[in-house]
Amino acid sequence: MISALTARIAQHPARLQVANLVFGAALLSVLGMSVMTLPVLVQIVVLLSTLVVLFFFTRPENSMLVFFALRALFDLLWWVPGTVAGLNMLELFTGAVTGLAGVLFVLEFRRVDRHPCLPAFIPFVVVLLIAMARNLDLRSGVEILARNVSPLLIMFLVTSFFQHKGKRRLLFTIVTIVMVIPVMVSIFHLLTGQMSSYSLSGYNRLLGGYKNLHNHGLMMMLISCIGVWWTLRIPQSQPYRRAAALGYTALAAMCLYFTYIRTGLIGLVAFGSIYLLVSGKRSWLMAGLAFGVIFVAMSPTMQDRFQDIFLIFSDDQLTLNKRKLGSGRWGLWSSSFKEYLRYPIGDIFLGLGLGKHWLLTRDFYNPYALAQQGYVDPHSDYLTLMYQLGPVALLSYLAMQFQVVRYGIKLIDMRRDKWSADFGAFMVGLTACAVATSAISNAFINRTTLGWYFWGLAGIMFAEYFYQVDTMAKEPKGPRPVPEETKPTPPQPDRQDVPWARPMGR
Repeated sequence: MISALTARIAQHPARLQVANLVFGAALLSVLGMSVMTLPVLVQIVVLLSTLVVLFFFTRPENSMLVFFALRALFDLLWWVPGTVAGLNMLELFTGAVTGLAGVLFVLEFRRVDRHPCLPAFIPFVVVLLIAMARNLDLRSGVEILARNVSPLLIMFLVTSFFQHKGKRRLLFTIVTIVMVIPVMVSIFHLLTGQMSSYSLSGYNRLLGGYKNLHNHGLMMMLISCIGVWWTLRIPQSQPYRRAAALGYTALAAMCLYFTYIRTGLIGLVAFGSIYLLVSGKRSWLMAGLAFGVIFVAMSPTMQDRFQDIFLIFSDDQLTLNKRKLGSGRWGLWSSSFKEYLRYPIGDIFLGLGLGKHWLLTRDFYNPYALAQQGYVDPHSDYLTLMYQLGPVALLSYLAMQFQVVRYGIKLIDMRRDKWSADFGAFMVGLTACAVATSAISNAFINRTTLGWYFWGLAGIMFAEYFYQVDTMAKEPKGPRPVPEETKPTPPQPDRQDVPWARPMGR
């Protein structure tokens, strides 16, 4: 829509001059009013916001590259003081990108009309808006709305605007490079003895540069998954690059291990198993499973952390209270779901509203209750989504994740491009990681950074698929014509077999 309007205006130079004059006058008026009425800091914010908006709508691909680079860094800047309208820097960044992406999505809707996730996205947004209207706290409602919808909007925009193969692969490379920074920050804190000063549940843990331990663990999980892909992707003929990728993966995995976050370890195992399986790397899969078994057998810490898996199947009620399994998750899930089913059918179908999931968990005493002052989330992305938005939204979200798997497998089956096939397998494995972690913790839905990167990379995969399909459609059907210089020439008779070609006198 914007491009069509711009093209029509550009056909008439006089109209273009008038449009520029009107826009410039309006912008100058806004900036002039801000100078006379607003504080200096707010004026700077207004000016920067104006420049960002102009840059975003004129260069959406480059803007996305910048946004993905900044997102991982903002997670590390939680300690920076100061707020604007009660919002910290990360909340402002998320809200601004959500607003810009939403406007561009609506204006350029024709670009996404064939996207496979669109049929599930529409009911998801409808139910989300209904749930927001049922939330009495406007601020928290807007925050949860942005958290849920911004990653999906980014996926659609990446698929739509990253039409060039080089730009898509540049985006993934930038994500990989930026992730070096949080890993290096975590290694710095490890070497400076952070673990000796931070303890949780009887373990000294590595918090890294994050405010929340689970944020750290799950980010290291995501970085490890990316590193595995690069390690197996780089050929053996490039030993230095492959060694760098292996070191990248090993450092991220080590930081994940020292967080002792079970969710992150389970997610990494889920990714590795499915990725290696669908990509046909059976030998790597068997080697990884063997290493995992040996590692757990030799690590008392891992045995202690995952003993709940075996206790679930125990019937010895004298020594076990199953409601406490998984740091209280078992009892939290069962009690909150029973409470959810007691509500009227309308609340069950549409959810209780944004932010009201805590109504189902506040009566259950568990290890989280005291720490969160009664505002306890279910510690499952899928349950939180269903309690707030109802089963329609949950099924819509799962349908979009299913489409990621489906089209990842389609890319693998095409086998037209090695990079595309490998990336399709990577996204199938990453979806398995997202499903496993979201089912048992707050992961790729409630942690916005993880959601951005998962759905942004999914956007790259969908763009790769459409690129391959469009390339196939442009190729001529039937046998290709043989070029003139390669057409076979009829055999020439031997000169000795032609009488008139013999020399005279023979």
